[in-house]
Amino acid sequence: NMVAEENAPLPSTPASSLRTPVAVDLDLLKKITHGAIKIAEMDGGYVFSRMTEWQGKGCLNTSQDYFYKPFSTAGIRLEFVTDAQSFRIKGEFRCGASRTYSYLDVKVNGVIVQHDGTENYIENPDFSMTVNLDGKKNKVAVYFPNMVQFALTELEFEKASVIEPVKKDLTMVCWGDSITHGYDAIYPSLSYANQLADGLNL
Repeated sequence: NMVAEENAPLPSTPASSLRTPVAVDLDLLKKITHGAIKIAEMDGGYVFSRMTEWQGKGCLNTSQDYFYKPFSTAGIRLEFVTDAQSFRIKGEFRCGASRTYSYLDVKVNGVIVQHDGTENYIENPDFSMTVNLDGKKNKVAVYFPNMVQFALTELEFEKASVIEPVKKDLTMVCWGDSITHGYDAIYPSLSYANQLADGLNL
């Protein structure tokens, strides 16, 4: 989770939003993000950090193979409840580890409904995905790529009167090897760390 005050209840979106798309700003983004300790605007997108500056420097100083790993969005997700008819997410795949595949998963009420991305983020850095919903209150989770940095450039909800963060009572830290990182889990939601977090509702 982000820091505690950023997980405070979010007021429902004004009714006027039923007529116009709702664009997400940084304040709302922090409330619906889990697994990141910092979000910052950089080069036209929101960049998510899962390590402290001290931890990141430790990886950067280890070897060339570890250089880009601190920038990946492994274990980071957006979670919210919304009555939107749909939402659109756009972004860029940036620096990555030793794999070039890069995918996002979307779960609605615990079921994977969308899996989209690219086998080679270097050749296809731009990402755009629209997720259709039913206009009822649904719990949505968007899992970011394990192997690369995903910079969010747009998150917009269509016909939404409610966008609420999903509160978590506890925070889990996974410390381990490449499998913990999520290597070769092309579906990021199926990395063992994400499955463990889902199973324990963390």
